[in-house]
Amino acid sequence: MAVTPTSIKFTSDQRAWLKAEANRKHSGKIGTLIKDMVDRKRKSSNRAKPKAN
Repeated sequence: MAVTPTSIKFTSDQRAWLKAEANRKHSGKIGTLIKDMVDRKRKSSNRAKPKAN
């Protein structure tokens, strides 16, 4: 879902259109970007902690 900044006020029509546009254009790209970011964070936090075996 597209995140609209709360500081900018849109009419509901504009917001719906923006969400549709963002989803249509970026859903795949943003999904993979977020997934990469989360994976990277998880990896770095795993590396930071010493492994308790």
